[in-house]
Amino acid sequence: MKNWKKTIILGSTVLIVAVVALMILKILFVDFVVDFWWFQSQQMTLYFLLRMLYRYISFLLYVIFFFAIFYANFWIASKYLNPKKSSAYKNE
Repeated sequence: MKNWKKTIILGSTVLIVAVVALMILKILFVDFVVDFWWFQSQQMTLYFLLRMLYRYISFLLYVIFFFAIFYANFWIASKYLNPKKSSAYKNE
């Protein structure tokens, strides 16, 4: 008796979660799809994609650039400012 009740409750819970997830996805992505289709009909798909990805690409390039600057600074500092080892390491 309890087995089929658990199955019905589990099945209805999964169904409700799936419906809610699909509704959320529809709300989030319907504007994107409509805009994509409009730009595609105007033969401006590349412009649409670049407009969407521009902020992420520029962020990634700035992160790489500043990481390279900091890495170069630390590399140069480690080469030319060779700190003397402390007395604790002399015995090793």
